[in-house]
Amino acid sequence: MENFEGPRPHKNEELKSVISFLDVNLRNDVKWSIADEYPTTYALENLSNLRIIKDGDNVLSHAAVKTEIIRTHFGLFKVAAIGGVVTSKEHRAQGLSAKILENCITLAQNEGHDVAILWTNLFDHYRKLGFELAGTEVAIIIDKPFLTEPSTNLNFIKGFQVSAEAIERVYSQHSVISLRTAADIARYMRIPNSNIYTAWNKQSGQLVAYAVEGKGSDLSGYIHEWGGGVTELMSLFNYISGDQKRKLAIITPVHSENLIRQLKPYASNINIGFLGMIKILNRENVIGKVQKHALQIGLNDLSSQAFTDVMMALDEKVLTQIVFGPHDPKLLTAIPSDFREPMKKLLPMAFWIWGWDSV
Repeated sequence: MENFEGPRPHKNEELKSVISFLDVNLRNDVKWSIADEYPTTYALENLSNLRIIKDGDNVLSHAAVKTEIIRTHFGLFKVAAIGGVVTSKEHRAQGLSAKILENCITLAQNEGHDVAILWTNLFDHYRKLGFELAGTEVAIIIDKPFLTEPSTNLNFIKGFQVSAEAIERVYSQHSVISLRTAADIARYMRIPNSNIYTAWNKQSGQLVAYAVEGKGSDLSGYIHEWGGGVTELMSLFNYISGDQKRKLAIITPVHSENLIRQLKPYASNINIGFLGMIKILNRENVIGKVQKHALQIGLNDLSSQAFTDVMMALDEKVLTQIVFGPHDPKLLTAIPSDFREPMKKLLPMAFWIWGWDSV
């Protein structure tokens, strides 16, 4: 390994060859490039957050970091989304992926990220680096249209006949979002193998709901991105089900309680899983935001130095799952009884990353 170069950021002139490496190793069975699938990740403006290990002109290993600023009830969180982790077949089992991931974590810490998140099924591998399954994702399975009467005040359109600005206005109504611009959304709307559905008020002509199914090689059959009022979304999901004529999974944060309640009678199944693997990078910042919100909602005991000391002393896994959920009753025994009940009113926080922002 002494002769290998990196981990280090890409150079501008290397981007094309790195994307070719990723396409061969991660997308060799599709017609599009990974750069088309993740347009804000594999872009010139994000080069400083892409990491490679090389041997001469050959790329051996790669990982990407994409910064997301997540707006929550607890304030803004700077999140390092990590993806595109791959090592060439000839150089696996040499520790290159672990080395490049450690570099990504150091990069994120140095740039002031609060947490890192990644999506994987190699749980034990990433636990060695301090990641833990946390957060909650609800997948509501719908296998047929479910409304007895279609909406009469909405027009539905499948396709890209909608402005990014209109999507951004509806998206921004969510309480927990990644901060995006209309320009970001315009790039997302061009992702291959995606279907965009929109609902329009017949009287005003305004966009009132949208939903996205599919995203490149991932999320086929999953509605991973949506926005709008619950009534309008119910009609839109019904339209999508009739259009696609197959089983669909609507992915939703657990805090979208009204939508989940409305969909539940029509679901063939509801799967509750984890949002992803999360690693807290700045314990002081995260605990500080938790305590600031506790003070705002009148849980004064949780803003005390005694509670700070308890949280700071927690095991990394326990802290991650207490803050982001789901709450295992056994984990809560790590919290002194005086703090346990008020803490249940505060945590886990409503935390979510929408499908377009995952890497």
